[in-house]
Formats: sequence, structure tokens, C-alpha cells
Amino acid sequence: MARGAEKRIEIKGDRFDHWVSQGAQTSDRVKKLHKDWVAAVAAAPAEEA
Repeated sequence: MARGAEKRIEIKGDRFDHWVSQGAQTSDRVKKLHKDWVAAVAAAPAEEA
């Protein structure tokens, strides 16, 4: 990836949970990315509708 073109990872939590519940196995890297994503979502201020 070219410098300056980095994009934050986007995870659809419901789909991730679905696939794991269906038996999908995640790598150590994916587990860490998911854990970091969950923490970032929890720390982000709630959006107002």
C-alpha cells in the first residue's frame, strides 16, 4: 500500500461474530485486530441520530 493511503480497518462486528459462531477459526493476527477494533468502537464517542 502506498504511503498516505492507509485506511483504518473496518469490521462488521455482527458478521464477524456470525462466522466465528459457525466455526470459523481466526488467526492470532485477526483476533488482535478484532480486539483492537472492539476497543476503538467502545472508546469512540456515541454518534447522535
